[in-house]
Amino acid sequence: TNKKKKMKKAIRITVGGLLGASILSYTGYNLYWERRKINALVLPSELHANQKTQIEELYKTMDAKGVQDLTSRNLVLFQFSTCPFSSKVRTFLDTHGIPYKKIEVDPFTKEQIKHLPYQKVPQLHFTYDNVALVDSREIVSIISPIVGEKIDDDITKWRKWADEVLARYIVLNLNAGLSSFPSNIYYISAMEELSASLKAKYIAAGGAMFLVSHLSTKKKLQNLGYDTTNVKESLHKEFRNWCQQNSDSKTIFHSRKSTPDIADTDIFGILSSIKGHTVYSELANEPSCSLWVKTMEQFVNTHKHSTVTTTTT
Repeated sequence: TNKKKKMKKAIRITVGGLLGASILSYTGYNLYWERRKINALVLPSELHANQKTQIEELYKTMDAKGVQDLTSRNLVLFQFSTCPFSSKVRTFLDTHGIPYKKIEVDPFTKEQIKHLPYQKVPQLHFTYDNVALVDSREIVSIISPIVGEKIDDDITKWRKWADEVLARYIVLNLNAGLSSFPSNIYYISAMEELSASLKAKYIAAGGAMFLVSHLSTKKKLQNLGYDTTNVKESLHKEFRNWCQQNSDSKTIFHSRKSTPDIADTDIFGILSSIKGHTVYSELANEPSCSLWVKTMEQFVNTHKHSTVTTTTT
């Protein structure tokens, strides 16, 4: 009967879809670890040491005028829109009104950076000065003196927490279970800057990230002594702890000034990588955190340079 034929067709489609998703997830997972091995051969510190002369020249030409000089340096950011560490660099640049061009890297082929010695994002290239900075923490650390930012021990502590704890709890929340997939798909589909083909690739990579989060990310948090029994509760607890340490500040920011410091921009950068997702909304609506999130959103949007552009494939 027609009913039986339709049911058989539905079963075939479902089984085929699950099989295809499994193959993509397995392939993507293996690709992830192969790239990790390749990238481990080139350390960011070594790459920057090889550019010591160019970076020193960069400081010499800029330390007198600071951020104003960066407007003519032709900065290019190779990134993933969904990457928390790419978002961290974007937030720092936007906070300081620095113009740059964003190039979206293909998450599968990495076509845009495969000719480079370092094949991870983010990468910030000063094309005018022939300087290529990699690794979000090092990128911000190297640029910070140019824009008059200082990094003390307390800022260093929170930056480490942002990378090792906040970012990982966010990844685990995005990949908590199969029920997370619809929210992830909606979040990616709503990203206006991404082409249809890149959206499809990001969605397809979701299975691989699910495996990575449960087989690697969770273990890293556990090794640091953090609880992964209830990742949502733990994420909110950690984020509230950050917000509450700013609660006695009239200016809201960690800097205790009218402008955010690098702790603020690092943490907000990682958080804003998932803006539009329910995980972001839930964190932004935390009573002790909502004012900080809203203030950071307003500050970044107000100071972001008007000429920031994006190139996608």
